[in-house]
Amino acid sequence: MEVITLSQKEITKYQVIKDSLDRKISNNQAASLLGLSTRQIIRLKSKVRGADLRGIVHGNRGRTPKIAVAKETKEMILNLYLNTYNGFNVSHFGEFLKEAHGIDVSRETLRNLLLNSGLRCKAKSAPKHRSRRTRMPKSGLLIQMDSSEHQWLTLSLSQG
Repeated sequence: MEVITLSQKEITKYQVIKDSLDRKISNNQAASLLGLSTRQIIRLKSKVRGADLRGIVHGNRGRTPKIAVAKETKEMILNLYLNTYNGFNVSHFGEFLKEAHGIDVSRETLRNLLLNSGLRCKAKSAPKHRSRRTRMPKSGLLIQMDSSEHQWLTLSLSQG
C-alpha cells in the first residue's frame, strides 16, 4: 500500500473536486472555492478520476531537481575548500574549481553550499555613508565653517 502525504490545502482541493465529481457542486462553484479557472477544475477532475489522490499531488514531488548538484560533488567541493582553497572568496574559488578540477557550478550555488555547511558566513553590510563626527576636546566647542565668500561670521563674532 502506498502512503500519500497531503497538505491541508491539497486535502481541501481534493474534497472540493470530489464534491464536483459527485455533482454536489458545479464546476463554477468549485473554481470560485479554489480560486482556479473552470478549465483547471475540469483538468483536475479528469486527473482525480484516473488516479484518485495521486491526481492532486504534483508529479515532481519526492524527486530531486534536474539541476541539483550531486552529493559526491558537494562533498568534493567542501573538501577542496577546506583543504586547498580555504580563504578564497566565492567567485575566485568557483574559477579554480572550473579550471583545475573541471567542476562547473554557479557562483550562487557555491555560495549557498558554503553558507549552509558553515564554512563561510554572511558578509556584513557596509557602514552607512554618514558617520558621527569626532568629539571636540571640550563640551560646547564646535568648528563653524561657511562656504560663502562673505565675512559675516567673523564680523558678527568680533562685534558681539
